[in-house]
Amino acid sequence: MVPVDVPMAPATRLGMNQITSGVFESSYGTYEGYRAKEYVVDVQDGRMYQIDMFAEFDAYLIVYMPDGVRFENDDGGSGTNALLRVIPYGDGPMRILARGYRRTPTGEFAVSVRDVTQ
Repeated sequence: MVPVDVPMAPATRLGMNQITSGVFESSYGTYEGYRAKEYVVDVQDGRMYQIDMFAEFDAYLIVYMPDGVRFENDDGGSGTNALLRVIPYGDGPMRILARGYRRTPTGEFAVSVRDVTQ
C-alpha cells in the first residue's frame, strides 16, 4: 500500500546562516508518506553549504539542489541529528525537507543552513 501524501504548507524561506525551529505536529502535511516541513533558501553555484537538523527525534533531511539533484541524510550529525554538505551546480532555490526517520515524528526540531565555503 502506497501512502497518500497530505498537502504541505507553502515552504518557509530561510536566510543564509539563519536557524529556524519548530515543533512537529499532526497537522503537518506529508512528503513520500512522512510528516515533513519544507524550507527554501537561495544558493550560488560552486559554494559549499552545510544543512543541519537537530531534533528530539531521529532527524532526516532531504535536499533538492537547483538542478533537481537529490541528497539525503539520516545520522550525519551528532547522535541522531542530520547533516549534509552540498555544492550546487547553478544558482537558484535549494529545497530542504526536514522530517524524521520514522513517518510521524513528534517533538521540537531546528534547521540551519550555512555557507561553509573556504
